[in-house]
Amino acid sequence: MSLEHIRRIEAVGPLLHGADHVDVRSAQGPVGHREHLAAMLGWKPWWLRMLYGLRRGVAALMGLEQADFNTQGLQSVPMEPGGTAGPFVVVEAAEGHYWIAKAEDRHLLAYLVSVCEPLANGDNRMHVATIVHYRHWTGPVYFNLVRPFHHLIVWLSLRKSVRPAS
Repeated sequence: MSLEHIRRIEAVGPLLHGADHVDVRSAQGPVGHREHLAAMLGWKPWWLRMLYGLRRGVAALMGLEQADFNTQGLQSVPMEPGGTAGPFVVVEAAEGHYWIAKAEDRHLLAYLVSVCEPLANGDNRMHVATIVHYRHWTGPVYFNLVRPFHHLIVWLSLRKSVRPAS
């Protein structure tokens, strides 16, 4: 779980400046970068869909947008700036190397960064970072409510995403 690989991407430097929260998770497997992204963003077990339902309730109480988390069955991940995958808008990407996307609302701005590190054995190690900037007093309130779930979801979806599709 190395921020070092994330920092190597020039476009990430400005995103880290002044960030209120940064976390990085890593996992390796025999999948390519685009396959990893599609699997990670498309992973939606029943219990996660229930959590997103609860999130909609919390968001409504806080006056936040109802983000579209419908990425289930995502077959292709856009690599062009402006392309969308659920609530994420692509900021910058390099095929097979890195992908940076953002999700924003009035309370916070969050970046999702995925970097592919090729390994000598033919596998790839995927490094996934979340970078959060609070925009309003509701930002830390909201993020601290969802933070334990965020860590669980990122960890489980990343692990699942590096396994070959069966």
